[in-house]
Amino acid sequence: MKILFLAPADSIHTYRWLSYFSDKYDLFLISETESRYDFKNVCLLYYGYKIIKLPDYLKQTRDFLREKVMEIKPDIIHVHFLERMGWIPGLVDFHPCIITLWGSDLFFPNLKESDYLLQDISKLCLSRSDLVTADSPLLLQKALSFGAKNTELILFGPDKKFCNLQKKEDLRRKYKISEDIFVILSLRALKPLYRIDKLVEMMEYLEKGNLLLLIDYNAYQPYKNNLLELINRKGLQEKIMIVSEHKHDQLNNLYNISDLSISIPQTDGVPASIFESMACEVPVLSVKLDSYQNIFSENENIFFVANPEPETLANKVEEIKNLKSNLIIKNALKLAKKYSFDEQMMKMDKIYQKIYDKFKL
Repeated sequence: MKILFLAPADSIHTYRWLSYFSDKYDLFLISETESRYDFKNVCLLYYGYKIIKLPDYLKQTRDFLREKVMEIKPDIIHVHFLERMGWIPGLVDFHPCIITLWGSDLFFPNLKESDYLLQDISKLCLSRSDLVTADSPLLLQKALSFGAKNTELILFGPDKKFCNLQKKEDLRRKYKISEDIFVILSLRALKPLYRIDKLVEMMEYLEKGNLLLLIDYNAYQPYKNNLLELINRKGLQEKIMIVSEHKHDQLNNLYNISDLSISIPQTDGVPASIFESMACEVPVLSVKLDSYQNIFSENENIFFVANPEPETLANKVEEIKNLKSNLIIKNALKLAKKYSFDEQMMKMDKIYQKIYDKFKL
């Protein structure tokens, strides 16, 4: 079976997905972004383009993809992230076509006039797709309202490598963090969407002995600069540590030196970092998003905060520190195992086979 993926090569989600299937099928990846990973057994094609108006971009990209489809003759086209190149298979009616929606796909929080065109294109592509997968029930509901006919929930669950290492003392020495410090971990990108500035301001309300651990990942530079200025202005240098970006297989160390994982995005799918925290037996504090419905249960396997303002967040952190959360950690670990990456990819493998058999006839 030949599968042609249209996906960003610089994304860990793309890398994990294709790595799982690279020994099973013939894989081809076309990306508009250069790879940050070593894709094995994958034919990687970079699509460069000039910044041009949308109609010209769509025509240029359509012609490019038609040429590549003629060369590769894929059995399945799988689009990850419905935007730009991801629209093309739907616009030209390639079959079979699977669309995997990510995060804020299909959500237009501040709708502008130009967004109506994007909505119309998305609706056409989804209505022509043979299957739509997404990482949250809410996103699947949105896809159905946009015209999708067949949907499946596929989550970005944790790899087996994410677990409680029972080596916290050694790991903390490596990061020069003493054992008596309460470490609050945020693994979200340094971008406004993830409201890292509120986490920084939260530390004003927490006593000495608490540490916010941030990772310099996928940063929007002006926002990062503002964060650094905010940390200095508030005199929070001793309460906040920013570590350099880690490879995916090194993130386990960060989870295992932490006492609490925190995530307060404005909007989201179901992030892998929540499941990874749970697999490492680190309790999670998050905002309650509609996309989390039917996945997480408040005070059963996760902590939620209704108002992600700095003082409220600090009060919730203190509340969690004083709770006996062993049962919540145990329930969260079960949930992480239920939605493990291997389980989700085995489910996806059966879907590929089913679609292949259907269109082979």
